[in-house]
Amino acid sequence: MRIQQVRVSGFRGFRELVEMPLAPDFTVVDGRNGVGKSTIFDAIEFALTGQITKYGDMKSGGETVEDYLWWKGEGPAPTDRFVEVTFHDGEQPLTVRRSPLEEPRPDILQKVEAGMVNADTAPPAPLAQLCAASIIRDESIASLSLDLSETERYAKLRQAIGASDADIWTKRAANLLSIAKKRSESARTEVTNAHAAVAQGSRRIDEVRAAMAPDDAIAEAAGTIASMLGYGNTPPDQLIAPAREFVAGRERVLRALSTLLSGWEDFRKSSDLLNTLDADIEIAKQSIADAQADRALLPEPESASQGAPSQQLISDLHELRQIGMKVGLLDHSCPLCAASHDEASFAAGLAEALKKIDQIDDQASEAAAEVARRREQVSTADRKVTEAQSRMSRLVARATDLRRSVGQGYEALAASGLANNADRAAVEGALQRYTSELEQAQRALSVLSTLTQNSQFQAATAGLAEAQTRLARAQERAGKARHAETIAAALHDAARRAASETLDLRLDRVLPLMAELYSRLRPHPVWQDIEYSIRGDLRRFLSLQVGDGLNPQFLFSSGQRRATGLAFLLSINLSLAWSRWRSLLLDDPVQHVDDFRTVNLAEVLAQLVASGRQVFVAVEDPALAELLTRRMPVSAPGRALRLTLGLGPDGCSAIVARRDPVPMADRVLAA
Repeated sequence: MRIQQVRVSGFRGFRELVEMPLAPDFTVVDGRNGVGKSTIFDAIEFALTGQITKYGDMKSGGETVEDYLWWKGEGPAPTDRFVEVTFHDGEQPLTVRRSPLEEPRPDILQKVEAGMVNADTAPPAPLAQLCAASIIRDESIASLSLDLSETERYAKLRQAIGASDADIWTKRAANLLSIAKKRSESARTEVTNAHAAVAQGSRRIDEVRAAMAPDDAIAEAAGTIASMLGYGNTPPDQLIAPAREFVAGRERVLRALSTLLSGWEDFRKSSDLLNTLDADIEIAKQSIADAQADRALLPEPESASQGAPSQQLISDLHELRQIGMKVGLLDHSCPLCAASHDEASFAAGLAEALKKIDQIDDQASEAAAEVARRREQVSTADRKVTEAQSRMSRLVARATDLRRSVGQGYEALAASGLANNADRAAVEGALQRYTSELEQAQRALSVLSTLTQNSQFQAATAGLAEAQTRLARAQERAGKARHAETIAAALHDAARRAASETLDLRLDRVLPLMAELYSRLRPHPVWQDIEYSIRGDLRRFLSLQVGDGLNPQFLFSSGQRRATGLAFLLSINLSLAWSRWRSLLLDDPVQHVDDFRTVNLAEVLAQLVASGRQVFVAVEDPALAELLTRRMPVSAPGRALRLTLGLGPDGCSAIVARRDPVPMADRVLAA
């Protein structure tokens, strides 16, 4: 399975459509920073897996790489947004397409995966692991090489080699061990609870046995209760319930008598006052009746306007007279009645009008005073009725309160067999008598209550036997659970050892490949060989050594470390036993690596192309791109490409140059 073409539009740094073909043997791309070389690798990984793993779970400002998958630059929006990668397996092309609203067709993705991995030995999520091992980025060379810990380096190699049946059996054995441990823990808890139940049953038997009374004490207690209740020859077990009722009744009477004695003086005062209040209530009733009779004799008073001139009329007459005085005669005539007058007769008329107005005013004043006097009489009668009713209400409320408190005292006297007029000495005597009876009844009842201990003893004995049976069963189950846990632990250890042994057999073939690639890349001029060793039993470590047991992680320079890391990552790609993907993609693999080791890398890539692998390399330096193009073999026309990425006329990334390398001439010096 090889890549045939990558088409990108509106993705990452590509605004317009870019179609990049990949030749079957190799494709070398150059371009300065920012023209989209890495975007091509991102597009291939995104098409296969739907993610770009080089950013990990990086977040900034609440955003992730998913917020920047599609074009966000300035200028007009892209006409379309999608990623298409076309694969070819020698039979027919398969195109995987993703867009913001479109996922790849499941059948196409399944066909691509089937052509790229061996399903029998592939690990989970094989496409993601293939991308991690086949797309070798500058970031992965720097971080996943010598900077890895020994355990992480071993895990990376183990993941690359692929899954095996031993891994499945190890997981199954781990599940069995987990289940066995849970059952064993549950059985131990059950044994602990059973032990506690047996101990509790034993204590209960001891308590019941200690509480049981002798027969003579039971007979004496039964006689005491029977004499108090007048039950005659009633069996002792039938006296328990009546005795409890008798004790409860005596306790209620004693509480009532104690309460009565504690407030005896108030009780007697309240009793005497209640008689006085009853007489006062009768007097109040008579007062209310007398006041109501007096009120009934008074008629309802008339209003001030009935039968007398109103104040408004008097005011209007005064105003009319003032107007006459002000206007005077009009042509020797009165302006109101038009009668003929002279000055003297008109003045006499005004004086007579004033006298009549005063008479009307006096009549109105006398009528108003009479109405006020009658109203005062009615108001006084109403007030007497109200005061009598209010006093009556107060007397009734006070009598009700006293009757309640006195009634409780009378109830206590009646319950103890005393009359309402009993004195304090009689109450104290009754209190002593009932206290003595209560104490005797309580002692007798406690003795009779032990009759129920026989049934309780039998129940406690049966409960102890049952608890002992549960304990025996729990101990048996716990023993079986411990035995099962031991067997599961042995199986788990055996499965883990078998998995390690199986992996060791595969590593025997992989580790020499790592050493071979290291020697071909020659990262260091002195230490030209490197040793890879695996140590540890259940927890494994992959260590690297040069020379006499020296650690290259602390010896090599930055460029030498990158070259060593590149050898490590190439060996991982080449050791994927479950991979059928024949493509190797390198995104700027020679940063900080000198020209000498770059030539070594070109030789290694040439060998890989010659062995039938498809190589796709992107670099920044055009001269380095030319070197790689010249060093890698071209098997036939159209099987190699040399491309240059740059900015097109519209300022968008585009392929600005293309060349198809041809095979070297054959038999140049032949005659």
